Amino acid sequence: MQANTPGRLVAWGRNQEGVLSTPRIAAQTLVAALLSGHRRSTPALRAGIAIACGYQVVALSIPIEESAGEATAARRLCRVRAALDTALGSRALSLLTTAGGTVLVPQGDSAGPEPADAFPMTPRALATLTEAAGVGLTAVALTGPTERIADLAARAHELVELVHDLGYPAGLYGIRDLAVEYQLSRPGPAREHLAGLLAPISGDPRLLDTMVTFLETGLDRMETARRLGMHPNSITHRLRRIHRLSGLDLGCPEGIARARAALLVRGLEAPARPVLSARPGPRS
Repeated sequence: MQANTPGRLVAWGRNQEGVLSTPRIAAQTLVAALLSGHRRSTPALRAGIAIACGYQVVALSIPIEESAGEATAARRLCRVRAALDTALGSRALSLLTTAGGTVLVPQGDSAGPEPADAFPMTPRALATLTEAAGVGLTAVALTGPTERIADLAARAHELVELVHDLGYPAGLYGIRDLAVEYQLSRPGPAREHLAGLLAPISGDPRLLDTMVTFLETGLDRMETARRLGMHPNSITHRLRRIHRLSGLDLGCPEGIARARAALLVRGLEAPARPVLSARPGPRS
C-alpha cells in the first residue's frame, strides 16, 4: 500500500489550484497550503473559509483491496467524503485520495467572523466513516496550533504507518496509544539492546511462540497450553528455558516489560516475525 504522505497530498492539492468551481476544491487547496506551512490560500479566501487558531490533525488510512478496482475505490472515497460532514461537521477540511489522507478539524476560536462548526475525531466519528467506507479505517489524531500543522501531519502519518507495520487493528489512535511503540521505532542503543534480548531463542520458533502466546493470554499458563495444544507442565518447562537462555523472566514485572519491548522491536525490524496482538487497542 502506497502511503499518502503529506508531501504527496500537497502535490495533489496544488494540481487543483486552477479548478475553483466548488467549495471542496477551495478547502482542498487550503489544506495543501496549511500542510506546506502557509496560512493563506486565495481559493479559500474567495470561498470565505476561515482559518482557525488550531486544528486536530487526522491522518486517515483507507485500505486498498487488491481485488477491488479503481471504480470501487473511487465510490468508497465518495462515501467517506459525504460522511465527513456528519461525523466531523461542515467546517472540517480534508485532502483525501482513495488510500486516505489528511483531515483538519478546527479547534478553539476561528480567525474568521464565523465560529467553527466542527466536531473532533472520536471513535464514534470514525465508526461513522468506517460504516460509510465498508472497510476498517485507521486514523491517528494529533492536536496543535495552526503553525504546527505540517509537523503534526507528518508525525500523524508516520504513526499510521507504525500501526500498519505492527499489524495493529484498525481504529483511532493518539500519541498516548503509541508512545512506547514510537519511541522504540527510533534507532539507538536502547533499541539495539532490546533487539538482542531475543537472539538466544530466535533459532527456536517454539520458544518464541510460547512467549508471545503466554503474554497475549495475560500470563495464563492453562490458556497458553490450550492454544498451543500442549500440557501446562510443558509450558512451564519452556518458560524456564526462555529464562535460562535469554535472561527474560516472564514471572516478574521487569521481565514481562522487557519481553514485550523486545517483541515490539522484533516486529518493527521484521513485520513477518511474531509480535504481540494482545495490546491496548485503539480508543473505544
